[in-house]
Parts: sequence; C-alpha cells; structure tokens
Amino acid sequence: MVYKGHVTMGISTEDFQIIRSTRELCSQPFNELPSGNDNAVWIELQLVCIVKFMMRTANGALRQPVFKGLRDDKLPTDCISN
Repeated sequence: MVYKGHVTMGISTEDFQIIRSTRELCSQPFNELPSGNDNAVWIELQLVCIVKFMMRTANGALRQPVFKGLRDDKLPTDCISN
C-alpha cells in the first residue's frame, strides 16, 4: 500500500457504520507512520470507496479529498495499479 492522504469529509452515517464494523489491524500497515495520523484506526483491506479530489500535490498526495461512498461491485485487489 502507498499512503496518499486521509479523508475526513463526506462519510455518511451508514458508510461510517460499515467502516467501523471492519476488523481493525493490530498495527499500522506502513513502514513509517504517515505524518498526522497518530490517532488513526487502521482496518483490514476489505472495502473499496470512491474519493474525489482537486488534484495531486507535488509528492503525490490528494488535495482536498472527499469521500463519495463505498463500492460493493469491486474487490480491493481490482484497485491495484502497477
């Protein structure tokens, strides 16, 4: 996985409940904890969502990301780009 930022806007109550019911990981999944995520809850890679954003920053992060919803028609492995 490659960290590209975090989304804090746009999550509906229903989607939040689905996300919250996903099993938590025992530790964060990155070699180094991404800055600003000291209180983040990391979950198993089971869900796929849509995130809209303005543009990518110089380092590839998403600028002003907004959560648009969960998808049940794709698996996480369908979303891996090489």
